[in-house]
Amino acid sequence: MSGPAHQQGVKEATKKLTPIMIPIREIASTGYPLQDYADVEKVQRMQNSIRMGKKIKPIRVSELTPENRDLYGVQDSNKKWYLNNGHHRLAAQALEGVKKVRAVSYLHSKRI
Repeated sequence: MSGPAHQQGVKEATKKLTPIMIPIREIASTGYPLQDYADVEKVQRMQNSIRMGKKIKPIRVSELTPENRDLYGVQDSNKKWYLNNGHHRLAAQALEGVKKVRAVSYLHSKRI
């Protein structure tokens, strides 16, 4: 399942979870360079928002359990999380030098 119905389901499933703070260096993503599929202007707009002190919506991650490591093909043991949603938000924050980002974990609901 993909598309708007799936996105709405994911949004509803994670809406009530409390964001946690995660170091960017611990997040693995798709492995594709962001510039291959990103809207550069969108990232730049988000960077401007960060510079103005605006809060960025949390990214969505999955904890990298042994099963998820196999599923996502993540071998780097320093990566603890897999980025499911929020590639542009993560890129903008990384480019702005942010070290920790707000994230909603599908397996975590504890505030840090």
